[in-house]
Amino acid sequence: MFRFKGAAPAGAGEGALDAGTLAVAAIDGSHIVWHDLPEGLPTLTATASAGHRESGFDAPAGMAIGADGTLYLACRGNPGRGISQINPLNPRAGNGAGHLLAFAPEGGDLAARRFAGRVVLLGGNPAHDSSSRYAPGSTAWLRAPSTLDFDGRGRLLIGTDQRGAVTDTADGLFAMRPHGGLHLLYSAPVGGAVGGAAADPHGKTLFTVARHPGATRQADFAHPATRWPTVQPGMPPQTTMVSLTPG
Repeated sequence: MFRFKGAAPAGAGEGALDAGTLAVAAIDGSHIVWHDLPEGLPTLTATASAGHRESGFDAPAGMAIGADGTLYLACRGNPGRGISQINPLNPRAGNGAGHLLAFAPEGGDLAARRFAGRVVLLGGNPAHDSSSRYAPGSTAWLRAPSTLDFDGRGRLLIGTDQRGAVTDTADGLFAMRPHGGLHLLYSAPVGGAVGGAAADPHGKTLFTVARHPGATRQADFAHPATRWPTVQPGMPPQTTMVSLTPG
């Protein structure tokens, strides 16, 4: 996980991000500490390599910042992590269900060097995975959290992406309050993942994207797992924007 801190003030206008410092988050117990990377790294590959030497998360994906300054990070999961490699922020070995982390910066300052971290949820089916963990009041469970957004009601919206794997649950869009339970809002078609989400200005409608429907790992263009949304013979499946309104 990287952070770019602009050298100019945030109100500097279009040039605010023209110069600054790139840093990588290193795990220190249940905290992360930002370490500045050297200037002049020649490529994005070199930047990623420099970060990997510092620290690694279990397939980090979407991020969102709450109104209180808390940074949330979705980790899709890492079945290749060994027992000797677990730590408070990557707490499970050999588990691909993913988890969600929250980081509180010291002094509430997102430019601070040190953030306190905690695990918000551990993905997986509670009926079969005793390591999964959700807040009391949850009515749903998930795998592979990927996208994160906040709506106008202060709910964290979580989109999942199992990369076309057909498991015991579909990908979906979920909502939870920072210290509340998890609830399902929308289930994607087979083989599809859920992209980002956003609410209209009045907070009455949510918009999300059902991505690559039908793209299971066994499917191909001629034989998709579904032809959603038209469901017509000869029509390919299509990535589609979906609107959700309360019933």
